[in-house]
This record gives sequence, C-alpha cells and structure tokens, in this order.
Amino acid sequence: MKKYIGLSIILILFSCNNKVRNTRTASAKENPQLIDNLKISDSTYYDINNLLTLDEYIILDSDVPLAKINRVIITGEQIFIFDSQPKIVCYNYSGQVEFKISNKGKGVGEFVNIVDFSIDKKLKSVKVYDSSLRKVLYYDMGDGRFKYDRKIAIAPKAIANFGSYDYYYNPYNFNYPDSKEYHFSLLKSRDEKEFVDKFFPHDPLISSYLFGGGGESPFFYGEDELLFVRRFETTVYSISNEGIFPIFDIKLPNAVPKSYIKKKPNPVELMNSQYSSVLTDIYRVKDILYFSFTNAGYWISTFYDLSTSRVIYCGKRIWPEPSKELPVYYPLRGISKGRFFSLVSPSTIIELRKNNESVFPEKMLDVEEADNPVIAFYSVK
Repeated sequence: MKKYIGLSIILILFSCNNKVRNTRTASAKENPQLIDNLKISDSTYYDINNLLTLDEYIILDSDVPLAKINRVIITGEQIFIFDSQPKIVCYNYSGQVEFKISNKGKGVGEFVNIVDFSIDKKLKSVKVYDSSLRKVLYYDMGDGRFKYDRKIAIAPKAIANFGSYDYYYNPYNFNYPDSKEYHFSLLKSRDEKEFVDKFFPHDPLISSYLFGGGGESPFFYGEDELLFVRRFETTVYSISNEGIFPIFDIKLPNAVPKSYIKKKPNPVELMNSQYSSVLTDIYRVKDILYFSFTNAGYWISTFYDLSTSRVIYCGKRIWPEPSKELPVYYPLRGISKGRFFSLVSPSTIIELRKNNESVFPEKMLDVEEADNPVIAFYSVK
C-alpha cells in the first residue's frame, strides 16, 4: 500500500531569559554496529509471517475518540497515548480509559500546546511539555491528577525520561541566539533543576533549517534502553545513566548530502526527493532491528537481522496474506514486553477481514470504522 507523505511546517517562536549552570559536554565512544547493504525493493513483502506472529491485541475503548496519534508509551500495565488535539489518554491493558489529560488553558494544571510527554517511573508522573508556556507539567500517572509544574529555560522539540534523568531534544537555537550554553542538540537534566550534560554542539547549517516534517521525533523507547538519532543523521545512540554511546551506524541508500541540506529545501521537497532521510521508528526485539525512513515520497520500512548482518526487507510495502498467526500487520510504533507493537487502523481490519473472517480473532470481527486504532503486539519467531 503506497503511503505518500503529508506534513505541515510548524514555526513557533520562543524567548529565553534563564542561564544554564553546567557547561560540560560529553562525547560518544565505542564502535557502533554497521547496518549497510540497504537497497530499496519495489516488491511487496508477503512473507513477514515467517518473521512475526500476532501475540496479543488490545481494542481501545471508543468513549474517548483519538485524533492523529503522535506518541505511544507503554509502561507496566498502562498505555499512554498522545494525540494531535492535543490530549493524553491513559488506558489499561483491557483497553479501558483510566484517565485523560486534556485541560487546555492558562490556569493551574492547564496547558496551551503540548509538544511531547514522558513517563517518570521514579516520580510516578506523566511529564507534559507545554511549548507556549515553556514549562513541564507533572500529573500523577495513577489517576491523572495535576501535581505541579516547573519552568524550563529552553524550548525543546521533544522530551524523554530514562533512568534518573530527563532528556531534551533542542535542534534549534533561534530562541536564544546569544546563549551559547544552550546551543546543543541534546541536553540532560535531573528534575529540571539544572543541565548536567550536553551533547552534540549545534551545526549552524542544521540548527537554522526549520524542518517541521512528520516522523521527526528523535527518541525511541526500547525494553531497557532509550535510542536517539539527530536530524539528518544516521548514527543511532543508546542512552543510559552511564552516558550516551553510538550503537548503530545505518547507511541509508543515497542518504541526503550536506550539499542538498545547504539549500534548505522545503520539507515536502526533501522527503519527495531521490534522497533518503528522516530516519525514525527505530526499535529492536531480540536480534531483529526495525526502522523506517523516507525516499521519493514513500515511507520505507526495514527489517534487519543483527546476528547475521542481513537485510530481511527494505521496501515500500509489507502486505502479508491474512493468517491465523498474522491476520493483520501495520507499520511498527514501539516495543512492549519484548514484542513490537503497531496501531492498526479500523479501516485496515475491516478491509482485510472481508474475505478472511475465519483467521481473525473474535473481538476484531466487531471493530467498526469509527473505532479507535487497535494495538497489535507482534512476537519475533
């Protein structure tokens, strides 16, 4: 199924009046595993059922309709979904709504514009970053109750929490051109009190290129790791309390060159170009690595066997014949309990089950067009 890319450019201007205490930078070390020999296939991958099997699925309650989904974080027995309305909805593993965070406004416990969120298990909090008010709001991850908020000095485009630290993706510096202490792509803090580490000094070319394309989130949660990749880069880093280290060096076919970036093309032009870019959705289960990127107006899905350094598939279309083991497949969005997961649209389920009802689980037969997406969990064989 061809997927042409649609996106919008969001330009938000900020101001800055705070100072960072810690100016130490950290450099990566170790040698990443090379991921190469990637060639984009025009053929459809029908045999993914030899790789994955549907292990479990969750029908999400439709009482709270979801808009376009930006991020999903699954932790323990809770599923947190951030959509474009914006709001954050928490579900249990039965698909029932536990609570939602949707209180827009400028009052206590309210937000104007959610850019991203994270889950802090240590503080048992949902951390919500409001770009308009330049603050992080804390909500109880058990019941969604507002706890408190904190102002932050920078204007990140994404946030994440892992271990004992918070991480901020900070690709632009036009908000604070003279505050050189903020001119880093990744900043690390503890309880938002100070930045204890900074990584990747800004490249003047990249930091001035306002790119609002979809799929630009740099953080990807694994089972025991947080992966990170910078804009227009192909080195993937693993983040832990010990530091940040390169783990994969992905050689995209015909990767976008700096000479092309210098022209600052319209994001649509870039993503529809002959060049490969926007590396995203990077997840691994066992020895199977999955990621996607854009090329010639398509999202290219890739499965790679890390144990044998072999490309399983790299192409535009994965469309298996529905079977008991794998009645439906959809592009991957994360990992939970040692399994990949995806958000399957109701329309896809309805279309596939027309001539294949016998292979679909009972509850999927009741899915209707107006329902929320179904979360499908895939085990690696």
